[in-house]
Amino acid sequence: AWTTDYTTSGFTSVSAGAIAYYKGLFYFGVQPAVGDTAIVYERSTAAVYTARDTATGTASDVTGLIVFKDVLYACFGHYSGAGTANVIRKTTDGTTWSTAATLGTEDNIAEFNKAGNKLFVLVSGTTVAGYSTTDGSTWVAFAVTVTAAESAFGVFAASGTGSSFGATNSFVVLQGGTALQILNQAGTLVTLTMPTGVTLDASRPPRFAVF
Repeated sequence: AWTTDYTTSGFTSVSAGAIAYYKGLFYFGVQPAVGDTAIVYERSTAAVYTARDTATGTASDVTGLIVFKDVLYACFGHYSGAGTANVIRKTTDGTTWSTAATLGTEDNIAEFNKAGNKLFVLVSGTTVAGYSTTDGSTWVAFAVTVTAAESAFGVFAASGTGSSFGATNSFVVLQGGTALQILNQAGTLVTLTMPTGVTLDASRPPRFAVF
């Protein structure tokens, strides 16, 4: 049976954005309505919830939380339209946070995950931009070309040694228009051949299952 552990307050409307387990505690981020500020909360072992980090502006979402090389990272993406930067925040103790990177001016961070010894970010909007880092400090941009930028919401579906899923090769699966594509760790985008009679609907956001 499920019980209510915590209820947020002070938002016009809000949904859960991301969750992570870090150094024995749970963290979760929220996606509030436009005009409210996104927050990362920490749950103590006594079930006390504390706001640990907030976005620098309104119209933002916590689109991802991930532990990479013993550091907790949070994505503060923005749905306020192109021209607004997306911010990656980090902490080594859950209490003190700093900005790790300011990436792109597209609409929002679509994907945030680790593969091999790298942390990857895809920023999607009217264009799509990709970034990777091995240390959380230096971020390298790589080109991503899709036929429908708003459809570039995929999933990091496999990984190598030391990364998140434990398969052989590291890659990202994403949908670009009606095409199904993979983005490998080198940043190479490859369009996959769909089975006969199978097509993708470019008007619907994709949802992928990982097996």
